[in-house]
Amino acid sequence: MTASDYFKAMEKLEKKRKRIQEEEPDSGNVGRTKRWVRQRFLGAGQFGTVFLASPAKPGSKLPPVMAVKSAMLSESADLVKESRLLKKFKNCPFILDTYGSDVTKDVEGEELFNVFLEYAQRGTVEDWIQKLKNFGLHELHVRRYTQSLLKGLNYIHGKGFVHCDIKPANVLLVRDGPDDTGFGSYVAKIGDLGLAKRADKYNVMKRSDYINGTELYMSPEVSLHNIQEPPADIWALGCTVLQMLTGMEFWDVNTDLRDDWGLLIEIPVIPERLSNEAKDFLGKCFILDPLERYTAEMLLKPFVCNSLRIWTVSSGELVPRSRVCQGPAAIPLLGAA
Repeated sequence: MTASDYFKAMEKLEKKRKRIQEEEPDSGNVGRTKRWVRQRFLGAGQFGTVFLASPAKPGSKLPPVMAVKSAMLSESADLVKESRLLKKFKNCPFILDTYGSDVTKDVEGEELFNVFLEYAQRGTVEDWIQKLKNFGLHELHVRRYTQSLLKGLNYIHGKGFVHCDIKPANVLLVRDGPDDTGFGSYVAKIGDLGLAKRADKYNVMKRSDYINGTELYMSPEVSLHNIQEPPADIWALGCTVLQMLTGMEFWDVNTDLRDDWGLLIEIPVIPERLSNEAKDFLGKCFILDPLERYTAEMLLKPFVCNSLRIWTVSSGELVPRSRVCQGPAAIPLLGAA
């Protein structure tokens, strides 16, 4: 895909978003179903426009609050695929849940394919990275979210699929309730499965006719050789974790190289200020040889498993256990009300 093709596609998507956003609030009830009511606009992605929604009538089997992703029926192949995969992965608590789908009509009579999704109350990890500017998330939050992502990826890979587009914008924070440590009421879940593909069943690094995903998160084997198998998801996870920790772009390259499709083949720079466990984790994600790169199951090690041992909660804030009595500046909880 050239830059020109990309911008044309995004312009077309923006026109669709505005068209749907201008509908009446109850336009989701027009057409073949009267199950739900479309509410405020949440966002737009490559495969659809997302709105908050609620059931039209009491006693519905749908949840009281949900997100609905919609696309023109005539152009909904990827959204249909995403809906099917979400149903296939429904038993995994680290992948966004789905409550089904339907077809409706907009005010102009155009048919829309709609997928009912779990609502992420805290938005995406990308939202939080942007809010925190160049500071990044606290490492403890990153460890917890990374643990969830690894479990989700391990499930996806175990089912024989590659996500192909792991990045902060596709990691959603869903309310999970307080735990017995008092920390964290949100869990990170993997969303946006429209680009997912079948992994090679023989675990061979085979070339694809085309590649999917976001170029800044693509591994060298994807950029150079069109090879997109589970190890590519691990590289993208490493990029995502690094961005969560630093709040910044992770490529130490010039602007021209960053803009050239397929040339992102360097290992991202890992800051020395990160913990030894974080640096070790990222190093295992960024092994150049995909056959040597660690798997999701192998990465469920100290960086993500030791996240609660040295921290506690005091007066609603997160502080090191060793400093609870010393009164240092505490770290606000990301998921705190």
